[in-house]
Amino acid sequence: MFDLKHMDARRHEQLTGVSNELILENVRRAYRELALPMRARIPVIPGVNDAEANVAASAKFVADALGDSVEVHLLPYNRLGEAKHRQLETAPEAFSADPPTADHMSQLKRLVESYGLVAHIDG
Repeated sequence: MFDLKHMDARRHEQLTGVSNELILENVRRAYRELALPMRARIPVIPGVNDAEANVAASAKFVADALGDSVEVHLLPYNRLGEAKHRQLETAPEAFSADPPTADHMSQLKRLVESYGLVAHIDG
């Protein structure tokens, strides 16, 4: 399993502190050299990475670099970690977002499938 958080390297670095370039290269190499079954996961966070352009770029990466044997799992954002951050006082300005709607998730699933991939909505 591997997560695709954002396909734009600069935005990925803003969100996670690191570029996605090495991550994507490692995914390509692991698929090519190890020939292990893989599953791509996209955590869908409204206002962060849920734009159709980003999900389409993620699907294109999987289709072009890995092929249709790799399934894509769209993981809708949930708020389970927000309360924990408040309790631990680890993030005084903790991130918060509303979970994506079922309609939006279905639309993103169809978008991924338009690249010839099998897509699932998990969560």
